[in-house]
Amino acid sequence: MSKNAKVSLTIVAVAVLVVGLLLLVNRPGDPIAARQRDGAPAAELVRPDSHRLSPAPDGKGTVVEFLDLECEACGAAFPGVEQLCAEYSGKVTFIVRYFPIPIPIPIPSHRNAELAARAVEAAARQGKLEPMYG
Repeated sequence: MSKNAKVSLTIVAVAVLVVGLLLLVNRPGDPIAARQRDGAPAAELVRPDSHRLSPAPDGKGTVVEFLDLECEACGAAFPGVEQLCAEYSGKVTFIVRYFPIPIPIPIPSHRNAELAARAVEAAARQGKLEPMYG
């Protein structure tokens, strides 16, 4: 058998092994896979101290926004989130959670993310979350 044929067979065998392992790990009866499909339990997403921007009376629908106040993508998504809050006000509970992205080494990007989250939390404790968030 030629060297190219051996390399090709090895690559195919590794690919089949990887696919088989993925199918085994993500089988339908697996409780971990089911939890990943169904999402995290509400108790993990919404904490007693979570900030509710617009609570819904029935509490059936909830949107939890995880944001880094220095994140450009979060800033770009903000108008869409505001539109959803306005459109579904009173129907869906909107919750804000801080998720400051750690400073990657060696290229710092979100240097003040944690400090900004602390500032917004301080504002929230004074009843001024909305002005600080928007």
